[in-house]
Amino acid sequence: MFIMKICYIFIILKQCESIHFHVCGFEEKLEVFQASIKSIIADRDVNNDKLKLLSNEIHGLGIKSNSKLRKLEHELSIYNEALEKSLDKIERYSNLLSSKNSHSRESLNEAAHHAKGDKTQSSKDKMYRNLVPRFLVPDNIYNIGFTAVIGTHKEHLAIHQSIIFENVQTNEGLGYNSSSGVFKASVSGLYYFSVVIMSHATEDIETEIVKNGFPIASTYSGDSTTWNAGTQSTVLHLNVGDSVYIRIYNNPTVNDGNVRVFGYGWSSFSGIRISH
Repeated sequence: MFIMKICYIFIILKQCESIHFHVCGFEEKLEVFQASIKSIIADRDVNNDKLKLLSNEIHGLGIKSNSKLRKLEHELSIYNEALEKSLDKIERYSNLLSSKNSHSRESLNEAAHHAKGDKTQSSKDKMYRNLVPRFLVPDNIYNIGFTAVIGTHKEHLAIHQSIIFENVQTNEGLGYNSSSGVFKASVSGLYYFSVVIMSHATEDIETEIVKNGFPIASTYSGDSTTWNAGTQSTVLHLNVGDSVYIRIYNNPTVNDGNVRVFGYGWSSFSGIRISH
């Protein structure tokens, strides 16, 4: 009986060892499985971060593209508006000239009908010159003028660097280029130019009006305690192709460090043709 109990106990111990072996194997598989799950979760987090970064880049590209598209549409609208005005003026003056020329021909025919037949050809030519009016195209057909302001602050400007006034308010005649900040005359005449430069608080800056690369007049803006605006104006005779723009004045004593111009519409550049 005792031997049977011992055998029974021995069998139970063997079964326990077998169960322990299977449990240990299961635990090892469970650990491997948990490690795989953690790796998958880590990969998922990395991929999510990459997707967020890619999404932000795509969104940023979309904003830049939309901004450039709006700018191009705005410039195209300004060009079309100026073109329509020019065409309207040309049509009105053409109709006016056609009407006056028709009236002159009628007057000439009537005078010739009443003229005596024995008048010499020279007398008829003289009569013709006296009857036909001399037409002068009104000078205001060449309306040219512009105003542009700075939207965002201009930072880290260098000596002789052109200042770009990118927000165009008026550009009659399309002489001002908002990309380069340069006005180019398409018609010769007498022009008036004006510039306003706002400095940042406690800072100063010197600028100048330039014609064809040569300085014309200088502007100082600055204050030791607050913001300050400097203004300058000039009257210039321009030929076709002459250019006028604003640039940083060559004075490193004042224009040192981060040379910058205050924006938000406080700094402006304007010009208008006042005479032929």
